[in-house]
Amino acid sequence: MGELLSRADSPADLAPDTEYHEVTIRLWGKGVVSRGKVRGADVTTARRFVRSGQLILSKIDARNGALGMVPSELDGAIVSNDFPSFELQEAGGCLPGFMSWLVQSESFVDLCKASSEGTTNRVRIKEDRFLQQRVPLPSLPEQQAIVVRLDALADKTRQLTAHLDAIEADADQLLAQQFRAAIADAPYRPMSDVAPQEKRQVVLDTDKRYREVGARSFGKGLFVKPEFDAAEATWEKPVWIRSGDLVRISLIVTARFA
Repeated sequence: MGELLSRADSPADLAPDTEYHEVTIRLWGKGVVSRGKVRGADVTTARRFVRSGQLILSKIDARNGALGMVPSELDGAIVSNDFPSFELQEAGGCLPGFMSWLVQSESFVDLCKASSEGTTNRVRIKEDRFLQQRVPLPSLPEQQAIVVRLDALADKTRQLTAHLDAIEADADQLLAQQFRAAIADAPYRPMSDVAPQEKRQVVLDTDKRYREVGARSFGKGLFVKPEFDAAEATWEKPVWIRSGDLVRISLIVTARFA
């Protein structure tokens, strides 16, 4: 890997009144995305710029597939030092498209696991060890053929997903209509009686890692975010949630599933 990649290090000198995308990386090869914008004046710790086409990974969650190529729409976004980024070396003989597919593979995630070490709650990838790992690298024509084939399959998959989403939306609409008809004559009760609020306060143990949850819009349910170190938590008063809870997301909450 050290022959294919070189460390990218572009310290961010942020303008106070300018907004910048902050990068996060989804687990299991789901891509590099923006976690939102932040004003330069509100950033209090060191940040670096990332550029389109760079390989970026999470020191903590690379072993869980949190790595990928920076897309064009996040060119000039900012990251913390927990997200090292790398440039593809021209002399390395690796196409960006091939690297993009390679890092999504199970074997590459295993490579990241082999490059990580630490105690149970402090496992992080070691860059030197990561750059010493070896990967298969076909010739440039073979890489190009692989990329074309996989891109075509990915496009067909997106089309199929869109078709299935449309079917699901129709089914959801039908079910909603039937539900409204079923409860048309039901009596009304206040939510405070149906689902009284309960806050299970928790004191974070700085030596442990926790899960947090977010809520999808339009009734699409909760989803689990990557684990975090309690020592790095910046929000106040996290609470536990349990299976069967009705959750309204107004602040970030810490999730524990019973």
